[in-house]
Amino acid sequence: MGTVEKVFDKITENFNILVNCAGVYPTTDALGISGFEWAQVLTLDLTVPFFMSQKAAQRWISEGKQGTIVQISSTASTMVRPGIAHYGSAKAGLSMLTRVLAVEWAKYGIRVNAVGPGLVITETGEEMLKNSIEQHRHAQKLRRIPLGRTADPVEIAHSVSFLVSERAAYITGQTLFVDGGYTAGSAFQDVENASHVPHDYADKCFYK
Repeated sequence: MGTVEKVFDKITENFNILVNCAGVYPTTDALGISGFEWAQVLTLDLTVPFFMSQKAAQRWISEGKQGTIVQISSTASTMVRPGIAHYGSAKAGLSMLTRVLAVEWAKYGIRVNAVGPGLVITETGEEMLKNSIEQHRHAQKLRRIPLGRTADPVEIAHSVSFLVSERAAYITGQTLFVDGGYTAGSAFQDVENASHVPHDYADKCFYK
């Protein structure tokens, strides 16, 4: 992984935190996934995080330092949805990788955890929602979130901040799902009429 080597060659200052958050999220029916698309998703969403983690751990161990790693996983690691055979497989692998690395590297004082975001509207997500098909899919997903809303990106960031902090010093090998309760039960509800959801929010997110 030459790119990983180049990244770490540019890091000259001391560091003790690594967050692997880069990735891709295409939606393609399993029958239509090409070899290139499969390899791209598995490489960016699973292989690169492994080698980034490995390189960070090697540096910390050689310097006699401790560190903490957070992988950005997904609810797709455990919840089945059509069109994400590659993405779901990569994220499921990432969650298992988190557990294995946590066990292997605990003796070096290196903690490894993951955050599994639920439905988050980022700039990329907003662009996708310009498509009527994606709007429909978004509405379906929203109905299955007990808290009845999407997450703000800062809420995911707060979870990462917690896991890398001293407050989480005894936590390792875990995937923290930040998903509004989606993986807890995947409840189906009418978002438009949910009392805890602001009406203007429902107007923005529920497509008729």
